Amino acid sequence: MLRHNFFGIAFYVLLIAITVMSLVELEINLPQIKISFFDKVVHTGAYAVLMVTGGIFYLAGKEKKDQNRRVVVLGLLLVVYGILIEILQKVLPVNRWWEVWDILANVIGVLLGVLVLRAFSAKILR
Repeated sequence: MLRHNFFGIAFYVLLIAITVMSLVELEINLPQIKISFFDKVVHTGAYAVLMVTGGIFYLAGKEKKDQNRRVVVLGLLLVVYGILIEILQKVLPVNRWWEVWDILANVIGVLLGVLVLRAFSAKILR
């Protein structure tokens, strides 16, 4: 039960953090990383982590057929969430830019998360 609650809290904290970082202009002076596609790596990683933490929270203890349906629903919700964030970046007066490539990176992250959940389902979804 403690592990289940941890992943639930982690999922929602990450969801809030990603929303804030995506929609609020933050002044953070970090060293610039000179990798041209680093932003896409961050998008992919963030959505993979969201899928895994959300998957552990929402799928743990469920029957296999119920897990399959829930992983599809969670994955689709995260993809819609990512598209919505990109649309909001375009329409809100924030110094953020939307890109179709960000949406693609988010989808790839969700798919990677699904692969991780499937690969370790016997151990992490008990």
